Amino acid sequence: MKAINTAVSTVPGARAVADMDDETVMITGPDAATVQKAADALVAAGYFGTSSDVKLDAGTGAKDQKVQT
Repeated sequence: MKAINTAVSTVPGARAVADMDDETVMITGPDAATVQKAADALVAAGYFGTSSDVKLDAGTGAKDQKVQT
């Protein structure tokens, strides 16, 4: 939860609420652009998933190599 809040806090006006039991994150903000930026920040922090409201690009650039961290 802390890492999610840290990632989203980089976007002014955005807020995230994580439900660890359901494995979901709800992002809110004053407008769609802010919510999109917050979702982009989550993906950049290494989180991935699906969304019905914003576009998530989870491309990591990984090339069939072992993950080190």
